[in-house]
Amino acid sequence: MNRLRQYFRTKDLKTQGHTQQKGFPPALYFACISIVAALCLALLCWTLRLAYGSVVFQSREPEAIERATRLDPWNASYFAALATRSDPATGDEAMRRATELDPLNSDYWIQRGIRAEFSGDLKSAERFYLEASRVSRLFAPRIALANFYFRQGDREQFWKWARAAFEISFGDLDGAFLLCWQVAPDAQVILDRALPRDPRTLAQFLNFVVRREGVEAGQPVAEELVKRADAASRDALLNDCDELLDGKRFSEAHEIWLGLARRGLVTATGTGAEKNLVYNASLDTVPLHHGFDWNVIPGPEVLVAPDGNPGEIAVSFTGKQPEECEILSQIVALDAGGSYRFSFQGRTLSPSDPGLTWLIEDAGTHRELARLPMAQSEDWAPQTSQLRAPQPAFIRLVLKYQRRIGTVRYEGRVVVRQVQLGGPN
Repeated sequence: MNRLRQYFRTKDLKTQGHTQQKGFPPALYFACISIVAALCLALLCWTLRLAYGSVVFQSREPEAIERATRLDPWNASYFAALATRSDPATGDEAMRRATELDPLNSDYWIQRGIRAEFSGDLKSAERFYLEASRVSRLFAPRIALANFYFRQGDREQFWKWARAAFEISFGDLDGAFLLCWQVAPDAQVILDRALPRDPRTLAQFLNFVVRREGVEAGQPVAEELVKRADAASRDALLNDCDELLDGKRFSEAHEIWLGLARRGLVTATGTGAEKNLVYNASLDTVPLHHGFDWNVIPGPEVLVAPDGNPGEIAVSFTGKQPEECEILSQIVALDAGGSYRFSFQGRTLSPSDPGLTWLIEDAGTHRELARLPMAQSEDWAPQTSQLRAPQPAFIRLVLKYQRRIGTVRYEGRVVVRQVQLGGPN
C-alpha cells in the first residue's frame, strides 16, 4: 500500500535534463482507495456468505439445502443434494441445474438418466446416460448404460457397453459379473462377449464363477487365464487347482499346474533320465500349500523347515505332538503305467525310534501302494521302495508320524534328504 501511495503522489518526469515533480490529485487518490476498499469488503462478504452456505448445507435437511442453493447458486453439489431430498418435479429441476453448472460431472448425468428412466421417459434417459459416457471415460457411465439396456431387454447394446465397461474396469467387479450372469449364465458366453483378455479381470471372473457355480463351470475361464497368467493372477489359478484336486479332477488340475510352470509362475519339475517327480523335493523354495507343491501340516509341536544344508529337510518334534499325524503331503503325477522307484535318505539325532513313515497311496481312492518306514540311524541311511502303477495316475506322497507300540513320543530332530520318485523303468 505504501508503494501504491508513493506512486500516486509523485512521478518523476524527465524533461530537458532536469526532473520535475508532478502532484497527484487528492480526490482521485481517495477515489481509488475507496474502490479498492469496497472490492475487498465485497470479497469478504461473499466469502462469509459462501462459508455460511456451507454451514447451512451440513444439516442435510431439505429446507437447509434449498437455502444453501440460494446462498451459493453456483454450487452444483448443492443442487444435486437437493434433488435427492425433494419431490420429483423439484428434484428434476435441481438435477438439470446441477448439470448446467457442472456439465463434465458424469454422476450428475447418470442421476438425470435414472430419474428420467423411472418416470418413463426412456429416450431422455438414454440421452443422459450417453452424455455421461461422453464426458467421462471411466467405468461408472458404461456400466450404467449396460444396466439401462439390460432393463430394456436390448441384449446387443448390453454386451457392447458391458465390454466397454470391463475394458476400463478396476476394483471389485463382482456386481458387473453378476449382471452379465443374469443375462447369460454361461462363463464361455461372457468370456466371448464381454471380457477383455486381461489377467486381472479374468482372475476375478474365475473366482466369481467358482464361488457361484463350482470348478466345472469355471474351467473355460481357467483355460483362458492360464495362457496369460501373471504374478497377480496366479493365486486365482492356484485356488482353482486346489478346488479341482478336492473334487478329484486331477488331470484338469495338473494341466493348470503345467500352464503355471510354462509361464514361470511355479518351478517346473526336472526332465530326462534323472527326472524327479517330487516337486520342490528339498524345500528349496517356501511351499505354496497349493496344487502339486508340498502341503506342510501346521502344528505347534512339529516344525518342518530346510536344515540349512542344501537339499536337506529337518523335522523337529517337541515330544508333545499327537500320537499320529501327517507332517508333509503332496499330490504327484505319474507320467505312465509301470514300475516306479521311491527313495530317500534319513538320519535321526536322537537314539529313539522316530516313528516316521513315507506312505504312497492312490490320490483318488486312498488305497495304499507302498510304505517305507524310516529307520533309526545317526548316519545317513538310504532307503528305497518300489511301486507299480498300471496306468497314468496320481498318487499322494505322505510323511506320517505315528508313535510305535511300546515307545514314547519322539522328541528331537530328524533330517531327510534326496527324496526322489523316478520311473517308470
